[in-house]
Amino acid sequence: MYTLETLLKGGHFAADPEAGTRIAFIHRSFRSVGLSRGLEESFFKAHFPALGLLNLAQAVRTAAAEGRIPPVEVRYFDEDAHPHEVAFREAISDWLDGSARPVIAASSYTGTIDRLEDFLGSFAADRYLVMVGGAHASVAPDIDNVHMTVRGEGAPALLHVLSTFGTPSFGQGAGTRGLHYRTEDRQVVSPPCFDRSLQEAEGPAFAYDLLPPQVVESPVYATNFTRMLGDRPQLYICTQSCRGRCTFCSTYLIHGRTVARPLRLIRNDLEDMVRTTGCDSVEFHDDDLTQHPEFDELVEVMGELGLPWFCYLRVDGMSAERARRMAAAGCRRAFVGLESMDQTVLDYYNKQVTVEQNRSAIAALAEAGINCVTGFIIGAPQHTVEKVVHEMEEFLNLPLYAMSCTILSPDPATVEFVRAKKAGHYGDEVVRRGRMLRLVPNVEKYGLASPVGLPTVCEGIGKADLNRLQAVVDARFYFREHVWQALTAGRTAEQVQVVSDYYRHLLRRLDDPAIDLGRQDITALVRDARQASTGFSLFATAA
Repeated sequence: MYTLETLLKGGHFAADPEAGTRIAFIHRSFRSVGLSRGLEESFFKAHFPALGLLNLAQAVRTAAAEGRIPPVEVRYFDEDAHPHEVAFREAISDWLDGSARPVIAASSYTGTIDRLEDFLGSFAADRYLVMVGGAHASVAPDIDNVHMTVRGEGAPALLHVLSTFGTPSFGQGAGTRGLHYRTEDRQVVSPPCFDRSLQEAEGPAFAYDLLPPQVVESPVYATNFTRMLGDRPQLYICTQSCRGRCTFCSTYLIHGRTVARPLRLIRNDLEDMVRTTGCDSVEFHDDDLTQHPEFDELVEVMGELGLPWFCYLRVDGMSAERARRMAAAGCRRAFVGLESMDQTVLDYYNKQVTVEQNRSAIAALAEAGINCVTGFIIGAPQHTVEKVVHEMEEFLNLPLYAMSCTILSPDPATVEFVRAKKAGHYGDEVVRRGRMLRLVPNVEKYGLASPVGLPTVCEGIGKADLNRLQAVVDARFYFREHVWQALTAGRTAEQVQVVSDYYRHLLRRLDDPAIDLGRQDITALVRDARQASTGFSLFATAA
């Protein structure tokens, strides 16, 4: 982390907040970073704007218009809108270099933090004020090539910086909570900032008008192949945090207690989003949309909007009647976080639900006509190959539309991280300086296999074999004709092509010679998966 003096004594950054500030909100996505690492599956990941940055941009514009901070120009830069990293960087610097006080504000994620640090290092520390917030900064705020990190919701801290940085008032009074920075004499560390701006701020909540133009033939943004509801999807969030306390999740550490946006403001936001972006479908990316205290009324709002929509939800918020109302209001797909069909594993993950609740929620949604997508997490410490296979068979017997099989990842500050560290899975890559935690994925040590650059925690199955099992689970699920038919039914030719590309990706994984190297019991499962794929090679290619 740079010292503040590096910038303030460099002579290139104006100390007076009235001198004219430009702030570039920049987003590097999982998809773009994954593709740059050569990870083929990243092609199929969704790529959407960073709503946290668009919320901050709107907060800055509102504060400036109301005279609470000096005038500030804002712009949003998304890596997915540029052909390569050099063009991305040049676009940012070309715009910022017209300002006396150029500010870079970036979002951070554990899976991309190493590439973000490298990218930010290309901006001169004595010319640009570099700030980083978001998921990773909130739990591991010791980040290189930045002047400040912000934990939690960043609006109060950002407004404080824009109005006081370079003056004696900086670091004093309201708005400093969550700020981390160093001077030549000291290090300032503070707890996360949890605010209620999502609930209280007048709309729109997100500055969708800052997004790059969408071109239908070559859109900047697109969703995952399992969720395609239209040609121009857009995402929205109306709650913060999650009522759950799953051991693998850091959402509640980042956002604190749950906060919900009032229906009146949600309606206005959605109308603005449709008008501004021209979207033809909506994806709610709330951790659990059913936790909204007026969820049933929110469903009515969606019915009035008249667009198909997708959401994430927990099984304990679902009933048959609620599923029917959702379907009638345009809900076409939902991601239901099952994670496991073994009660001991569910309890280990602290899901606070039962296997029977999992079954009932999926049945209610499927009977209502809502396509169910779910997650299956393998690699818990107690998982054996036999347990994973048994759970896989349980998932295969559910009326599911799609499934995402992932490997348990001990992400920073989560319960799984603490467990992994105590068990010795992490080594010297975890650095703690006082209350500051630094953790960057170590690709050289842990490799590019999932989870990228991080260790796995399963006691009986190694990382390479877990990835082989993941390929088996994916193949066994998707290489079934009714799944293929459901994924391609009613889709455009372009969307069917995306699904076909995914099937070819699965076939390449099964044909990779490396998948035969490892435990013989898993090799036998690979053979079974190859047998299940028989006939799909020509079938997918013909589509």
